[in-house]
Amino acid sequence: MKLIIESWNKFLVEVKQMKLRVFDMDDTLLTTSSMIIVRDNSGNEIKKLTPAEYATYDEQPGENIDYEEFKTLKDPTPIEHAMQSFKRIYDKGLGEHRKLAILTAREEAAKPEIKMFLQKMNLDPSKIEVVTVGDSNPLKKKEWIISQITAGYNDIAFFDDSGKNRQAVEQIKDEYPEINLYVDEQPATSKRIRIKKTYRGLKDG
Repeated sequence: MKLIIESWNKFLVEVKQMKLRVFDMDDTLLTTSSMIIVRDNSGNEIKKLTPAEYATYDEQPGENIDYEEFKTLKDPTPIEHAMQSFKRIYDKGLGEHRKLAILTAREEAAKPEIKMFLQKMNLDPSKIEVVTVGDSNPLKKKEWIISQITAGYNDIAFFDDSGKNRQAVEQIKDEYPEINLYVDEQPATSKRIRIKKTYRGLKDG
């Protein structure tokens, strides 16, 4: 009888666990040749920035940011170790209690090409949620993560190369202390031992 009760309790815990794995796209899951263009108030080009450069760039007065090149995926190249982790989670199976998502600052116009890229990676886009917030404000990604917590997800891993985005999402730990939330730059292989120690749920996807 004791064994039956323990097995039933374990079953209830597993049923209640809702896993969400979230990957940023540019410079986290893949790289492209797309550049962010900084323009003056007259529309003249001042400089071009890579996504990595833009992640730490502070916009100056009189500057306007042009994301036109980010409406499409120019020369997308997967980041190998990140894509391997992404596929490993995908292969574990997705469904009611397990969601895999791409959360990008790109606009809605980029979504069809993102899905085409997933197909080229032998992944079914219909099984992966592609979220285009259309805004570089880190709070937009934080708000989406919170919306997923409200929907019931309580075991979350978030990967993003942007320190500003990670910092915003890290704040959720204080706001929702009951949620198991792991935040990192990338699921790098070199960090696997540390990840297992600090986030036990991540090792099984």
